[in-house]
Amino acid sequence: MESNAKLQNVNPAALSCMVFTAGRIESRATESIPLDKRRVPRQRTLKTGKIAFNGGKSVIDCTVRNRSPLGASLVVAAPIGIPDHFELWMDGDHIPCVVIWRKPTQIGVEFEARQGASA
Repeated sequence: MESNAKLQNVNPAALSCMVFTAGRIESRATESIPLDKRRVPRQRTLKTGKIAFNGGKSVIDCTVRNRSPLGASLVVAAPIGIPDHFELWMDGDHIPCVVIWRKPTQIGVEFEARQGASA
């Protein structure tokens, strides 16, 4: 019964970080594990965009879910057929991108340096 009383005061979100052993609750130190490995934090957003390739002749709709100066996460119907390099058309900008990772309905991109841009 004592452990049940302790559980009533535990944040449910923190339970995933708890280990139950021999009737005791032990907390694991997860704060030191970096969950986000990005070099620059991304800002959440919900903007429409277009993935353009073949010189702009092929265009696929997407939703930009988060963005940083270095890259973005895009939601797509399916990543099949999307090339590794394309332009992201968003807010009037045409941003060259390279695909870093793919999931069933999402892709992560890194923005490529534009030709003629200084480093």
